[in-house]
Amino acid sequence: MTQQGFISISILLFSTLISSCLYLTVVISLNYTQVVKDQEQALFHYSQALSGLRYAHQYFDLVPYTNKSSLTLNDISSFTAIQIHSIQFIVLKNDSYVYSLSYHGEFSRILRCSYRFKDDTLVFNDLRYFFEE
Repeated sequence: MTQQGFISISILLFSTLISSCLYLTVVISLNYTQVVKDQEQALFHYSQALSGLRYAHQYFDLVPYTNKSSLTLNDISSFTAIQIHSIQFIVLKNDSYVYSLSYHGEFSRILRCSYRFKDDTLVFNDLRYFFEE
């Protein structure tokens, strides 16, 4: 009888261990899945904002101008978005920089680069993420 009790307790402990391992595996995979989705959104919006800078380089005269030297997310997002096929972004320029914003919901990316004219050619420099200060 003692041996049957020992086997029953061993089976119970083993099944508890297996259940705990399965639970941890599910929790870890769900967390990892969320991280991957967040990175995917970040990359998606980075590429759209980069497309906005390409657009700004090609159509510089059409890019809206603001005389504000310090911009916030609200300043930039108050302008009309440009949509080309499935790509959507907002571009804006001031005296020193061109800004490109891509956002949807809680995800957004703002890229900023300085610009200058060299021999009548528009040159973009110093591409960076722009963070609201």
